[in-house]
Amino acid sequence: MRLCLSHPLHGYYTSSTPSHIFGGDQGEQGDFATSPEISQLFGEILGIWIYSTMKDVDRWVLCELGPGKGTLLGDVMRTLKKLKEKVGGKGPQRVVCVETSPTLKHAQEQIASKYLDHFKGVEKLEHYATIDELVAEESPSDWNWLIYGNEFLDALPVDQYQLQASGKLLQTHVAIDDSHDSPLHFKFASLPGDPSVVADLDTIGLKELDVVELTPDLPFVADSLGRMISSSPDKGAVLLVDYPIKHGSSTLRAIRAHHKVHPLSLPGQTDLSSGVNFPYLCETFSKQSLQVSPLTLQKSFLMNLGILARYQNLVRESKSEEERKGLAKGLWRLLEGMGEQYTVMAALKGQKTSLLGFG
Repeated sequence: MRLCLSHPLHGYYTSSTPSHIFGGDQGEQGDFATSPEISQLFGEILGIWIYSTMKDVDRWVLCELGPGKGTLLGDVMRTLKKLKEKVGGKGPQRVVCVETSPTLKHAQEQIASKYLDHFKGVEKLEHYATIDELVAEESPSDWNWLIYGNEFLDALPVDQYQLQASGKLLQTHVAIDDSHDSPLHFKFASLPGDPSVVADLDTIGLKELDVVELTPDLPFVADSLGRMISSSPDKGAVLLVDYPIKHGSSTLRAIRAHHKVHPLSLPGQTDLSSGVNFPYLCETFSKQSLQVSPLTLQKSFLMNLGILARYQNLVRESKSEEERKGLAKGLWRLLEGMGEQYTVMAALKGQKTSLLGFG
């Protein structure tokens, strides 16, 4: 999965152009549509949450994980600019992105350049290729960090283990398929996994052929994000939106041209993702003495933060029936489509009141 997504020459994100990867709704270009591509409402609501959290904080960094072609980044920065001008408060003094694709980095720079001049001290959009680079280069105690990501963690490589009739868990591997009647060059094969890993997997409630998923990189990523926030001198926060893991089920999926395809078809040419273990994130952040939000559906989070009122304002400002139909369709997908599938969570340092948007 890591090779398919991030190989320097043949990886999905490193070799594809933004327009090939990210599209709007079905029928438009691109392989899939994320919430920011569907409607500006999504990024504006996240921008409101970020502003409300950090508006009184000095020396803070706005950091997005996996910004894609920069649509969400642009919506968030535009919202921060407007709120700062109308209401007051302090904007970020640095804007940082974690992005591995050179092509996508360029797209992000073009969008961010429209807003950088509006924030005192921000001279350029800064980039790190990985979270490893971010934590290696930055001293988190020098700055207050606001880190957010939409559909970033679901791209971390996943290991799968399947329960056999014997009661044993076998790890799913990828093998060569040289049969003449197979449309694929690869196949899944079940082999014994590392005994020390298998022994720690949760099999409670599983039945034959159920799947347990493990994301090997998640402990490092969760610990790193938690330390960035907990080490912020005054206040820090992380906000994550993604689709969750399902105990007993495989969440590995491949998307091409807005349709699900076999995960082993066209390696490097399809998007691969898997569900995120949000309970593990909550546990890790809690151990780092952060205030952790309840796990909340995207629909509830957006509605709690006033997405319907913002939608009505946009409808009043719209200039055509086509524009109004687009707004309505985008709102429906954010709330009733992805809104029922995606989970939102936050963790904060420096705030003891209830977390905005989480009930």
